[in-house]
Amino acid sequence: MGVELTLLLILVAVFVLAISLEINIGLVAMLAAYGAGVLLVDMNAGQIIEGFPDSIVLLLLGITLLVAVINANGAMEWLVGKLLHYTGGRLALLLWAIFFIAMITSAFGTSTAPILLVVGLSFAAKYGMNPLLIGALAVHGSQGGLFSPIAPYGILFSELSMTSGFSIDAMTLFFWVVVFHIALAVIAFFAFGGKRVAGLRITQDEIDGVIKDAGPLNRARAATLLGLAALVIGVAFFNMNIGLWAIVIATVLMMIGERKDRETAISKVPWNILLIIAGVLMYVNVAQEAKAFLWLIEQSQAIGSTKVVSLFLLYLSAAVTAVASTFATFGILIPMSAPIVESGAVEASAFMAAMAISAAYTDISPLSPWGAMVLASADPADRKALFPKMLKYAILLIATAPLVTWLLLVAFS
Repeated sequence: MGVELTLLLILVAVFVLAISLEINIGLVAMLAAYGAGVLLVDMNAGQIIEGFPDSIVLLLLGITLLVAVINANGAMEWLVGKLLHYTGGRLALLLWAIFFIAMITSAFGTSTAPILLVVGLSFAAKYGMNPLLIGALAVHGSQGGLFSPIAPYGILFSELSMTSGFSIDAMTLFFWVVVFHIALAVIAFFAFGGKRVAGLRITQDEIDGVIKDAGPLNRARAATLLGLAALVIGVAFFNMNIGLWAIVIATVLMMIGERKDRETAISKVPWNILLIIAGVLMYVNVAQEAKAFLWLIEQSQAIGSTKVVSLFLLYLSAAVTAVASTFATFGILIPMSAPIVESGAVEASAFMAAMAISAAYTDISPLSPWGAMVLASADPADRKALFPKMLKYAILLIATAPLVTWLLLVAFS
């Protein structure tokens, strides 16, 4: 048995062992990363540590800390009260506003997802909504928009396709991605409790009560709202690192806020989830260093049927992006797709759209940056239960999305 196959089997074993022994998956994955890296891939400790996902950990730490500060000084309760007032208490309207605002802003190359998640998940905690519903709408909205011709993923697909020897219609790609994400949002809405929310309207007396309980807009809350605005502006217009910028804002707010809120904010950081994400992605880096995923792609080409190979690549894109960099995955899979497209067996734009959809759907995984952001923004009481729910949802999408997109866009093209 080759090294590549061994590494893939070890990844499966990590999850099985951690679940059966009820031990943090991240710890088992770190053990596996060190053992496999040294014994199978000839990596040293320094090279293995380079796989530590510092950007994702920083993102999760920063957003979690900022959310804790916001909750501690009551700024979010004040904002929730105002939003309820302006929407007439229609919670379903707020949910769909989150989805379409996320999609529209990301289509122009900016992202409001961090703020939308903070606001939306505060509603989930206050009114007993499923936090997975909020997370799914925000993430799927953002992912749908990111494939516009002027957004990062859309530009990446066009450029990589061209350098790989084939061309695609950028608007066709964007159209199908948007259509499929709207369809998934509708399914998620009803699957995760949206039907109950659709018939729920907060009365004016209740809204007045929320506003009264929240209290006035004092100095600390005003500073917090300015901090949220600074987060959006810094990320959207100055390309600031979301995690680091959130830490800067949270720290400033703690310095000018009440002393009692500082320790509370630090205690709300989900260290166990940070450990899971860090460990699993360190192991994935070892597997990538050994080119285990590339090996898997090459094996698929021995299947023979071009259309069957195209389906395999869609499944691979969905699975890998759930735990690894979406940009890096596209960087490997799009060039590898060139022979399939050049054979004439599939239509280029439709196949690339299917790959984009399959990969983007699974960014809701708690092991991806987007999923980590959802966890960071959720109420601390919900995080432990939310992690396995998000993981199960991501696995379901991995199992179904590639096949559905293949049947609708590729199989009969």
